[in-house]
Amino acid sequence: MGYGVTDTGAIQNGSLTSLSVNTADMPAKTTSKMFMGVNLNANAPAIDDTNKNFAFDPENPSTFTSSATTTVFDSLGGEHAVTQYYVKTGNNSWKVHYMVDDNPKPVMSEELTFDAQGQLYENHQIPVPVKPDPTKPGTSDTGTQTDTDGKTKPLGFAAATDGTSTKPEEVKTHPIMLSFNPENGSAPMNVQIDMSGFTQFGSDFSINKNNQDGCAPGKLAGWYFDNDGVIYARYSNGKTQAQGQVLLARFPNQEGLQQAGGTRWTQTIESGAPITGSPGSGQLGKLRTNMYEGSNVNLTGEMVSLMAAQSNYQANAKTIQASQQMVQILFQNM
Repeated sequence: MGYGVTDTGAIQNGSLTSLSVNTADMPAKTTSKMFMGVNLNANAPAIDDTNKNFAFDPENPSTFTSSATTTVFDSLGGEHAVTQYYVKTGNNSWKVHYMVDDNPKPVMSEELTFDAQGQLYENHQIPVPVKPDPTKPGTSDTGTQTDTDGKTKPLGFAAATDGTSTKPEEVKTHPIMLSFNPENGSAPMNVQIDMSGFTQFGSDFSINKNNQDGCAPGKLAGWYFDNDGVIYARYSNGKTQAQGQVLLARFPNQEGLQQAGGTRWTQTIESGAPITGSPGSGQLGKLRTNMYEGSNVNLTGEMVSLMAAQSNYQANAKTIQASQQMVQILFQNM
Protein backbone atom coordinates (compact mmCIF):
# COMPACT_ATOMS: atom_id res chain seq x y z
CA MET A 1 0.00 0.00 0.00
CA GLY A 2 1.05 3.56 -0.60
CA TYR A 3 0.32 6.80 -2.41
CA GLY A 4 -0.65 6.58 -6.08
CA VAL A 5 0.30 8.95 -8.88
CA THR A 6 -1.52 11.13 -11.41
CA ASP A 7 -1.22 10.68 -15.17
CA THR A 8 1.73 13.10 -15.12
CA GLY A 9 3.57 11.15 -12.41
CA ALA A 10 2.81 13.48 -9.47
CA ILE A 11 2.41 11.74 -6.09
CA GLN A 12 -1.17 11.84 -4.75
CA ASN A 13 -0.61 12.40 -1.05
CA GLY A 14 -3.33 11.27 1.34
CA SER A 15 -4.93 8.61 -0.88
CA LEU A 16 -3.88 5.02 -0.07
CA THR A 17 -3.97 2.50 -2.88
CA SER A 18 -2.34 -0.71 -4.05
CA LEU A 19 0.90 0.02 -5.88
CA SER A 20 1.89 -1.41 -9.25
CA VAL A 21 4.30 -0.56 -12.06
CA ASN A 22 2.69 0.47 -15.34
CA THR A 23 4.26 -1.71 -18.04
CA ALA A 24 2.83 0.29 -20.97
CA ASP A 25 5.14 2.24 -23.28
CA MET A 26 5.80 5.89 -22.49
CA PRO A 27 4.26 8.04 -25.25
CA ALA A 28 6.26 10.64 -27.13
CA LYS A 29 6.23 14.23 -25.89
CA THR A 30 6.34 17.06 -28.41
CA THR A 31 9.09 19.60 -27.87
CA SER A 32 7.59 22.95 -26.93
CA LYS A 33 10.63 24.68 -25.43
CA MET A 34 14.36 24.84 -26.11
CA PHE A 35 16.86 26.26 -23.63
CA MET A 36 20.08 27.61 -25.10
CA GLY A 37 23.09 29.03 -23.30
CA VAL A 38 25.84 30.06 -25.71
CA ASN A 39 28.89 32.32 -25.56
CA LEU A 40 29.66 33.95 -28.91
CA ASN A 41 33.29 34.95 -29.41
CA ALA A 42 33.50 38.75 -29.40
CA ASN A 43 36.96 38.54 -31.01
CA ALA A 44 35.72 36.62 -34.05
CA PRO A 45 36.11 38.51 -37.36
CA ALA A 46 32.96 40.01 -38.84
CA ILE A 47 31.48 38.48 -42.01
CA ASP A 48 30.01 40.77 -44.67
CA ASP A 49 26.94 38.75 -45.57
CA THR A 50 25.84 41.48 -48.02
CA ASN A 51 28.70 40.31 -50.25
CA LYS A 52 27.38 37.52 -52.44
CA ASN A 53 30.64 35.66 -51.97
CA PHE A 54 29.88 35.43 -48.24
CA ALA A 55 26.11 34.98 -48.38
CA PHE A 56 25.03 32.40 -45.81
CA ASP A 57 25.49 28.83 -46.94
CA PRO A 58 25.39 25.99 -44.37
CA GLU A 59 27.74 23.99 -46.61
CA ASN A 60 30.37 26.76 -46.58
CA PRO A 61 31.98 27.29 -43.13
CA SER A 62 33.42 30.64 -44.25
CA THR A 63 29.90 32.11 -44.31
CA PHE A 64 29.13 31.58 -40.63
CA THR A 65 31.06 31.96 -37.38
CA SER A 66 29.82 29.01 -35.33
CA SER A 67 26.84 26.68 -34.95
CA ALA A 68 24.94 24.54 -32.46
CA THR A 69 22.44 21.70 -33.00
CA THR A 70 19.53 20.59 -30.82
CA THR A 71 17.44 17.45 -31.35
CA VAL A 72 13.70 18.04 -30.94
CA PHE A 73 10.75 15.62 -31.09
CA ASP A 74 7.43 15.86 -32.90
CA SER A 75 4.02 14.50 -31.82
CA LEU A 76 4.85 11.05 -33.25
CA GLY A 77 8.22 10.89 -31.50
CA GLY A 78 10.19 11.61 -34.65
CA GLU A 79 13.54 13.36 -34.23
CA HIS A 80 14.40 16.63 -35.95
CA ALA A 81 17.73 18.46 -35.92
CA VAL A 82 17.41 22.20 -35.32
CA THR A 83 20.75 23.84 -36.16
CA GLN A 84 21.50 27.46 -35.28
CA TYR A 85 24.15 29.14 -37.42
CA TYR A 86 25.65 32.26 -35.83
CA VAL A 87 27.09 34.94 -38.13
CA LYS A 88 28.96 37.91 -36.69
CA THR A 89 28.06 40.92 -38.83
CA GLY A 90 29.77 43.65 -36.80
CA ASN A 91 30.77 44.74 -33.31
CA ASN A 92 28.13 43.40 -30.89
CA SER A 93 25.92 42.43 -33.86
CA TRP A 94 25.05 38.89 -34.95
CA LYS A 95 22.59 37.04 -37.15
CA VAL A 96 21.16 33.62 -36.36
CA HIS A 97 19.87 31.33 -39.13
CA TYR A 98 17.67 28.40 -38.05
CA MET A 99 17.87 25.26 -40.19
CA VAL A 100 15.70 22.16 -39.67
CA ASP A 101 16.84 18.73 -40.83
CA ASP A 102 17.91 18.78 -44.50
CA ASN A 103 15.85 21.80 -45.48
CA PRO A 104 18.06 23.79 -47.90
CA LYS A 105 16.81 27.16 -46.65
CA PRO A 106 16.61 28.62 -43.14
CA VAL A 107 13.23 28.32 -41.46
CA MET A 108 13.80 31.77 -40.00
CA SER A 109 16.59 34.26 -39.23
CA GLU A 110 17.02 36.73 -36.37
CA GLU A 111 19.36 39.55 -35.48
CA LEU A 112 21.03 39.73 -32.08
CA THR A 113 22.60 42.78 -30.48
CA PHE A 114 24.77 42.73 -27.36
CA ASP A 115 25.65 45.57 -25.02
CA ALA A 116 29.14 46.65 -23.98
CA GLN A 117 29.08 44.13 -21.11
CA GLY A 118 28.45 41.19 -23.46
CA GLN A 119 24.79 40.75 -22.50
CA LEU A 120 22.04 40.15 -25.05
CA TYR A 121 19.51 42.98 -24.76
CA GLU A 122 18.03 43.99 -28.10
CA ASN A 123 15.25 42.05 -29.82
CA HIS A 124 15.31 39.27 -27.21
CA GLN A 125 15.79 41.15 -23.97
CA ILE A 126 13.90 44.41 -23.68
CA PRO A 127 14.92 47.15 -21.21
CA VAL A 128 12.05 48.00 -18.88
CA PRO A 129 11.00 51.68 -19.23
CA VAL A 130 11.39 53.89 -16.18
CA LYS A 131 9.54 57.06 -15.25
CA PRO A 132 11.37 60.42 -15.66
CA ASP A 133 13.47 61.06 -12.56
CA PRO A 134 14.62 64.64 -11.88
CA THR A 135 17.55 63.28 -9.89
CA LYS A 136 18.93 61.67 -13.06
CA PRO A 137 20.33 63.98 -15.72
CA GLY A 138 18.54 64.23 -19.05
CA THR A 139 15.55 61.97 -18.38
CA SER A 140 12.46 62.67 -20.47
CA ASP A 141 9.26 61.11 -21.75
CA THR A 142 10.73 60.57 -25.21
CA GLY A 143 11.95 57.06 -24.38
CA THR A 144 15.59 58.15 -24.08
CA GLN A 145 17.92 59.29 -21.34
CA THR A 146 20.99 61.48 -21.67
CA ASP A 147 23.92 60.88 -19.32
CA THR A 148 26.31 63.50 -18.03
CA ASP A 149 28.73 62.33 -20.72
CA GLY A 150 26.23 63.43 -23.37
CA LYS A 151 25.40 59.90 -24.52
CA THR A 152 21.78 58.95 -25.14
CA LYS A 153 20.40 55.49 -24.48
CA PRO A 154 16.95 53.88 -23.95
CA LEU A 155 15.12 54.45 -20.70
CA GLY A 156 15.71 51.65 -18.23
CA PHE A 157 19.50 52.16 -18.24
CA ALA A 158 20.46 54.02 -15.06
CA ALA A 159 22.85 56.94 -15.23
CA ALA A 160 26.00 56.26 -13.23
CA THR A 161 27.42 58.95 -10.97
CA ASP A 162 30.72 58.87 -12.84
CA GLY A 163 29.01 59.57 -16.17
CA THR A 164 29.41 56.03 -17.56
CA SER A 165 26.60 53.84 -18.79
CA THR A 166 25.49 50.87 -16.70
CA LYS A 167 23.66 47.65 -17.42
CA PRO A 168 19.83 47.57 -17.32
CA GLU A 169 18.42 47.60 -13.82
CA GLU A 170 15.79 45.08 -14.92
CA VAL A 171 15.26 43.14 -18.12
CA LYS A 172 12.59 40.86 -19.48
CA THR A 173 13.37 37.79 -21.61
CA HIS A 174 11.78 37.79 -25.04
CA PRO A 175 11.97 34.23 -26.42
CA ILE A 176 11.91 33.28 -30.10
CA MET A 177 9.11 31.16 -31.56
CA LEU A 178 10.34 28.68 -34.17
CA SER A 179 7.56 27.14 -36.27
CA PHE A 180 7.83 24.44 -38.93
CA ASN A 181 5.88 21.50 -40.35
CA PRO A 182 7.50 18.05 -40.09
CA GLU A 183 7.08 15.98 -43.24
CA ASN A 184 6.13 12.73 -41.51
CA GLY A 185 2.42 13.36 -40.82
CA SER A 186 2.89 14.72 -37.30
CA ALA A 187 1.36 17.94 -36.01
CA PRO A 188 2.96 21.31 -36.83
CA MET A 189 5.65 22.28 -34.35
CA ASN A 190 5.94 25.56 -32.44
CA VAL A 191 9.10 25.61 -30.37
CA GLN A 192 9.84 28.49 -28.00
CA ILE A 193 13.59 29.16 -27.77
CA ASP A 194 14.82 30.68 -24.52
CA MET A 195 17.96 32.71 -25.32
CA SER A 196 18.39 34.30 -21.88
CA GLY A 197 21.66 32.42 -21.44
CA PHE A 198 23.37 34.04 -24.45
CA THR A 199 26.54 36.09 -23.89
CA GLN A 200 29.24 37.65 -26.05
CA PHE A 201 32.62 37.63 -24.33
CA GLY A 202 36.14 37.68 -25.70
CA SER A 203 36.63 33.92 -25.34
CA ASP A 204 36.12 30.88 -27.53
CA PHE A 205 32.66 29.85 -28.65
CA SER A 206 31.09 27.52 -26.07
CA ILE A 207 27.73 25.87 -25.43
CA ASN A 208 26.80 26.04 -21.75
CA LYS A 209 23.19 24.89 -22.04
CA ASN A 210 21.46 22.95 -24.79
CA ASN A 211 18.33 21.03 -23.84
CA GLN A 212 14.62 20.76 -24.62
CA ASP A 213 11.48 19.40 -22.97
CA GLY A 214 10.41 16.72 -25.48
CA CYS A 215 11.20 13.02 -25.71
CA ALA A 216 10.86 10.00 -27.97
CA PRO A 217 8.55 7.09 -27.00
CA GLY A 218 10.12 4.57 -24.65
CA LYS A 219 9.65 1.00 -23.46
CA LEU A 220 9.82 -0.06 -19.83
CA ALA A 221 13.43 -1.06 -19.09
CA GLY A 222 13.23 -1.55 -15.31
CA TRP A 223 12.21 0.05 -12.05
CA TYR A 224 13.80 1.08 -8.76
CA PHE A 225 13.13 2.67 -5.36
CA ASP A 226 14.63 5.88 -4.05
CA ASN A 227 15.29 6.66 -0.38
CA ASP A 228 11.92 8.43 -0.06
CA GLY A 229 10.08 5.25 -1.00
CA VAL A 230 9.08 6.49 -4.44
CA ILE A 231 8.94 3.77 -7.11
CA TYR A 232 10.31 4.93 -10.48
CA ALA A 233 9.87 3.23 -13.83
CA ARG A 234 12.90 3.55 -16.12
CA TYR A 235 12.32 3.69 -19.89
CA SER A 236 14.47 3.02 -22.94
CA ASN A 237 14.39 6.72 -23.93
CA GLY A 238 16.31 7.63 -20.78
CA LYS A 239 13.30 9.06 -18.96
CA THR A 240 11.90 8.03 -15.60
CA GLN A 241 8.41 8.40 -14.17
CA ALA A 242 7.11 7.94 -10.63
CA GLN A 243 4.72 5.00 -10.15
CA GLY A 244 3.83 5.51 -6.51
CA GLN A 245 5.31 5.89 -3.03
CA VAL A 246 5.68 3.16 -0.42
CA LEU A 247 4.47 4.19 3.04
CA LEU A 248 5.69 3.16 6.48
CA ALA A 249 3.51 2.59 9.54
CA ARG A 250 4.07 2.82 13.30
CA PHE A 251 1.83 2.04 16.25
CA PRO A 252 1.33 4.19 19.36
CA ASN A 253 2.06 1.10 21.51
CA GLN A 254 4.28 -1.35 19.68
CA GLU A 255 4.41 -3.62 22.75
CA GLY A 256 0.67 -4.20 22.27
CA LEU A 257 1.11 -5.95 18.91
CA GLN A 258 0.27 -9.65 18.82
CA GLN A 259 2.71 -12.08 17.23
CA ALA A 260 1.15 -14.07 14.40
CA GLY A 261 4.10 -16.34 13.71
CA GLY A 262 7.60 -15.76 12.39
CA THR A 263 8.15 -12.06 11.84
CA ARG A 264 4.45 -11.28 11.42
CA TRP A 265 2.53 -9.18 13.92
CA THR A 266 -1.11 -8.09 14.06
CA GLN A 267 -2.87 -5.03 15.39
CA THR A 268 -4.70 -5.19 18.71
CA ILE A 269 -6.72 -2.78 20.83
CA GLU A 270 -3.66 -2.28 23.04
CA SER A 271 -1.41 -1.41 20.09
CA GLY A 272 -3.77 1.24 18.72
CA ALA A 273 -4.41 2.12 15.08
CA PRO A 274 -1.42 2.41 12.71
CA ILE A 275 0.00 5.83 11.87
CA THR A 276 1.18 5.93 8.26
CA GLY A 277 3.39 8.36 6.41
CA SER A 278 6.23 8.68 3.91
CA PRO A 279 9.68 7.40 4.93
CA GLY A 280 11.62 9.87 7.08
CA SER A 281 8.58 11.95 8.01
CA GLY A 282 7.62 12.51 11.65
CA GLN A 283 8.79 9.62 13.84
CA LEU A 284 8.95 7.16 10.96
CA GLY A 285 12.21 5.58 9.92
CA LYS A 286 13.99 5.79 6.59
CA LEU A 287 14.37 3.37 3.71
CA ARG A 288 17.70 2.01 2.54
CA THR A 289 17.51 0.89 -1.06
CA ASN A 290 19.81 -1.47 -3.00
CA MET A 291 21.30 -2.80 0.22
CA TYR A 292 21.45 -6.16 1.98
CA GLU A 293 20.40 -6.48 5.59
CA GLY A 294 23.45 -6.66 7.81
CA SER A 295 23.90 -9.65 10.14
CA ASN A 296 24.53 -9.31 13.89
CA VAL A 297 26.30 -12.69 14.01
CA ASN A 298 30.06 -12.89 14.64
CA LEU A 299 31.03 -15.19 11.77
CA THR A 300 34.54 -15.86 13.09
CA GLY A 301 33.28 -16.89 16.52
CA GLU A 302 30.54 -19.05 15.04
CA MET A 303 33.06 -20.77 12.77
CA VAL A 304 35.32 -21.59 15.74
CA SER A 305 32.31 -22.90 17.67
CA LEU A 306 31.32 -25.06 14.70
CA MET A 307 34.82 -26.55 14.51
CA ALA A 308 34.78 -27.30 18.28
CA ALA A 309 31.35 -28.92 17.98
CA GLN A 310 32.58 -31.05 15.10
CA SER A 311 35.63 -32.14 17.12
CA ASN A 312 33.42 -33.04 20.11
CA TYR A 313 31.11 -34.99 17.83
CA GLN A 314 34.00 -36.98 16.41
CA ALA A 315 35.33 -37.71 19.94
CA ASN A 316 31.90 -38.85 21.11
CA ALA A 317 31.56 -41.03 18.03
CA LYS A 318 34.91 -42.73 18.83
CA THR A 319 33.79 -43.32 22.44
CA ILE A 320 30.57 -44.97 21.30
CA GLN A 321 32.47 -47.09 18.78
CA ALA A 322 34.94 -48.30 21.48
CA SER A 323 32.06 -49.12 23.84
CA GLN A 324 30.34 -51.18 21.17
CA GLN A 325 33.55 -53.12 20.48
CA MET A 326 34.00 -53.92 24.20
CA VAL A 327 30.42 -55.17 24.49
CA GLN A 328 30.93 -57.35 21.41
CA ILE A 329 34.14 -58.89 22.84
CA LEU A 330 32.37 -59.57 26.17
CA PHE A 331 29.52 -61.42 24.48
CA GLN A 332 31.98 -63.52 22.46
CA ASN A 333 33.77 -64.71 25.62
CA MET A 334 30.62 -65.77 27.48
